[in-house]
Amino acid sequence: MHNALRTALIYLAAILTAFTASADLKKFMLVGYIYDQEWDSVDSCEVEIYKDDTVKVNFKLLTGNDATKTLSGNQLRALVNSGIGTYRISLFKDGYTPATTTFRIGSVSENTKYLRTIRMEKELTRKLNEVTVTGTRVKMVMKGDTVVFDAAAFQLGEGSMLDALVRQLPGATISSDGVIEVNGRKINELLVNGKDFFKGDPKVALQNLPAYTVKNLKVYDKADDDAYLTHSDSNADKLEDDQNLVMDVQLKKEYIKGWMANAEAGYGTRDRYMGRIFGLGYTDKLRISVFGNINNTGNSSQAGDNGQWWERSAENGINRVAMGGIDYSYKNGEETEFSGNLNYRHNDINEHEISSITRFYPSGDLYRRGELRRRTKGHTLRTDHDLNFRLKSLAFALMPSLEWSRNETRTNNLTATFDTDPVENSRGEAIDSVFNATGPKLNDFRRHLLTSLQNLSVNDPENLHGRINTWTTIRPASWKGVVKVNLIGDIERNTVDTRTLYNQAIGAANTGGADPMKRDTYTSTELLKKAAQAAIQYMRDYTNFGEKRTTKLTWAVRGMYDYTYNNNDMHTYSADRLPDHITPPSLTRPEYMIADMINSPYTRQSNNSTRMIGSLNYSNTATAPGDSTLNPGFNVGFSLGYFHHNEHYDFEKPGITDQHLKRTNDWLIPSVYFSFSSQNKVRSLNANIRYDISHKAPLFSYLVDNRDTSDPLNVTLGNPDGLRNSLTHSAYFYIGRYSRGKKRTIVQLNGGWNVTTSAVAMAQTYNPATGVTINRPENISGNWNTYLHFYFNTQLNDRFSLNAMIIGNGTNSADYVAIDAAPTRSSVFNTSVNPRAGIDYRFSNGSTIGAGFSAAVEHQHSAREGFNDRTSYAYNPSLRLLLKLPAQIEFNTQFNPYFRRGYENKEMNTTEYIWNATASKTFAKSGFTLKLAAYDILGSAKHVYTSINAQGRTETWRNCLPRYVMLSAIYRFDMKKR
Repeated sequence: MHNALRTALIYLAAILTAFTASADLKKFMLVGYIYDQEWDSVDSCEVEIYKDDTVKVNFKLLTGNDATKTLSGNQLRALVNSGIGTYRISLFKDGYTPATTTFRIGSVSENTKYLRTIRMEKELTRKLNEVTVTGTRVKMVMKGDTVVFDAAAFQLGEGSMLDALVRQLPGATISSDGVIEVNGRKINELLVNGKDFFKGDPKVALQNLPAYTVKNLKVYDKADDDAYLTHSDSNADKLEDDQNLVMDVQLKKEYIKGWMANAEAGYGTRDRYMGRIFGLGYTDKLRISVFGNINNTGNSSQAGDNGQWWERSAENGINRVAMGGIDYSYKNGEETEFSGNLNYRHNDINEHEISSITRFYPSGDLYRRGELRRRTKGHTLRTDHDLNFRLKSLAFALMPSLEWSRNETRTNNLTATFDTDPVENSRGEAIDSVFNATGPKLNDFRRHLLTSLQNLSVNDPENLHGRINTWTTIRPASWKGVVKVNLIGDIERNTVDTRTLYNQAIGAANTGGADPMKRDTYTSTELLKKAAQAAIQYMRDYTNFGEKRTTKLTWAVRGMYDYTYNNNDMHTYSADRLPDHITPPSLTRPEYMIADMINSPYTRQSNNSTRMIGSLNYSNTATAPGDSTLNPGFNVGFSLGYFHHNEHYDFEKPGITDQHLKRTNDWLIPSVYFSFSSQNKVRSLNANIRYDISHKAPLFSYLVDNRDTSDPLNVTLGNPDGLRNSLTHSAYFYIGRYSRGKKRTIVQLNGGWNVTTSAVAMAQTYNPATGVTINRPENISGNWNTYLHFYFNTQLNDRFSLNAMIIGNGTNSADYVAIDAAPTRSSVFNTSVNPRAGIDYRFSNGSTIGAGFSAAVEHQHSAREGFNDRTSYAYNPSLRLLLKLPAQIEFNTQFNPYFRRGYENKEMNTTEYIWNATASKTFAKSGFTLKLAAYDILGSAKHVYTSINAQGRTETWRNCLPRYVMLSAIYRFDMKKR
């Protein structure tokens, strides 16, 4: 540890000696775009620049007539030679009111100043009689480096929330956990008027912010809070992985000051209910939001959810939810900003699964049927806060967070293993017959039964996790470089008590003569984690503005020190007997249990690591790109990291074993990156490629000499002979084109490849006589993955829009498996292709109709003898209709047939005709809306999943929400401040 600290201090001293100063700034680039109030380009403006509000500045205009200082288009690019200070730029054009904006150059290192957009207003020369103008709203425009979606261009059902609007955005998707992607890129933050909103839980805004309050949505790469010091917002050569893509919800002007609220309550058949309330208050400096939500529909039963409601709301069974929270944001000028939130969530989840599993073994496959019933009740309380201070030469942030959770889970798991594939007439027939001794095929199932197991368990994990994260950025005006310091401290405590009953039976096909296993176990575990991290970074760039090309060289060095400590204490008690009545156990330890020292380890692990990374990036771009010409630019980057890890691990079982392990790893981590781009008024072209290498050491728990029988049917061994570190090679490429013409079109192609050598696999040996699987970690190579994604979106005209996507994946999964023998290598190659397409048409009265199609084809192949190649596929046509009827009545319906074929278990080959519909009536003056919603009208919803790897294939059915009808009332209230 002392060596690591000494190394870090030497590295810090080297960084501090790298500071250089410059007396003055010789030249900087000014960039901006000019639009009118309707976001149309304003060309041919005359430009004037003043420093300190009085001194007229001489500059070289690169995008127009430099002699007259008149722009040729709406893009402003100018080279200014005037140093540090406050500037005012004025724009003049006949027919428009002059526009001015101010900016500041704060340091000698600020080489580029982005003004983003400047808005000009047309002059009002005379008052016109009142007329009605009907125009077509453009859904999406590109403004500089920002994509802007006009909310008024999308037709939504009455009472729709923000999520319904986001789902209609071209190229946008929302996953079941609220993750938003736009054109294949993940949205890292959801902002409201540029500020955090329930950070970490975008679903709060998606499901509670009314769509009618939204003016537009902007998608852009958000600058860091310290960008005014680092100037990271002016770096066109940032790597995509380093960018922070955000979606900024811009509210209409009337909702920026004042407050609003909405509430909805509904009740339906099958005792379905929902209720929610949301309030939002705004001033110039302060924003406060509160919400509450209670329902038994999984919190996602919204109209306009494209028909697939059950895949989100019932993915993990029937979920009863109660949640609420408060969020605040306060900003006092540009120097101080505080934000934070407090959230509470209660879940009550009822899960039911029926599975069909085929295990791939070289000597012949085995077949398993399973049924799982699980009930989980839990509470989670989380609070996050962010305090930001921005001074002239220093930025500081303090981000504390605290999370507490507690759950109780009760599980009843039934499994049966057969030597031949059981043919079932209905889903779950084999399990029902084996455990309940019923059914016409009882004897057939029992004849081929090897073992059956009933596993009943209960546990109550509790977790408390606190974190303090601080960062500081330092850059005085005279420094060319910038220093960033980051400090993080973590402490976490986990406790869990678990009681499990194992009740095994031996089947007629089992000729091994093994006795059935009966076991009652109780385990109490306490885990304490501590971690600390310190990092310091120095960056500097050199920019040269030429008449035609601009070059930039950026270098950075970073040093990091990490310390982690884990203390895990486990106490296990067991008995080879079961209670008189086999029922779900209580969370108590029976008196007849005795201490199970074999499965009661105490472990301590500490890790000290020092990381040093150096990076170099070179870019070459057009100084004054043309409006329609090809403006090629490229950048190339390289980084090299040195990682030094020093780890210690103690593994103790009193009276049995006392092992002490330590290891040191030294790794070099290279990464290379190349990109090409061209931007003009007509189109944007982008392409990049990246290659990385990463290392990973095996877990210490794999390296000890240990036999873990806490789960008596899944025994885990250690590998004291040693395991090698794994090495992963990764490559990624992206090609994209965005057209800004009348037919706005996006075309994207991206793909990747990664391969891992010496990965750690759990080699499995299965004993069909006892039902015991022995797992031992071993190194294996040959695991690799490749993918290719194609995306296309176009707005054909004012009414039609079209989108298409193809996703292809190939995965080679390698493992070791065997039956009663030394494990042998098994490799399975899985390919999948997922095409999707959709078209939408909008009528003049706002009604819309849309159609789509998606499919999924999966194929598994193995060169292993006796392996039967398998192909499964699913396809899903869809139809959506939104009708705007007289008297403010809306009808919204979605029809989604699902067809699944090729599953090994024939009961998993399902046909579903999912039809959802809602009708609503709005009483405009009162603020009330009545809504009648019907879900799964035909009662056809099912829920089937499949997964594949080298060890086997699993097909699973899960319970989902039954069909129901719900009547709800919505009330909206808002008070707008003049």
